[in-house]
Amino acid sequence: MAVDSSALENTPDGRTAFLLIPLDEQARRLRLAFFHFNPERLGKIVAALRNYPGFGEALALLPADDIAQRRREVHACRIRDDNWYCEV
Repeated sequence: MAVDSSALENTPDGRTAFLLIPLDEQARRLRLAFFHFNPERLGKIVAALRNYPGFGEALALLPADDIAQRRREVHACRIRDDNWYCEV
């Protein structure tokens, strides 16, 4: 897959390039992680995304009450947990 060079940006150390993730995509990834993943896995995802430009804004798009309620709903009806999903 070819990478559009306009989607690359230097990391804070100025050495490594990474793909820019649009704000709405960051928010979707965070939302998925908050809904479905256990605290340890969620922490890893947040750590991986926190240095991307716009991370704070993406996080702010996730209303805390909505996440907590949706997380309870997802966990109440799911058949398999995130360990199963990530290990398959």
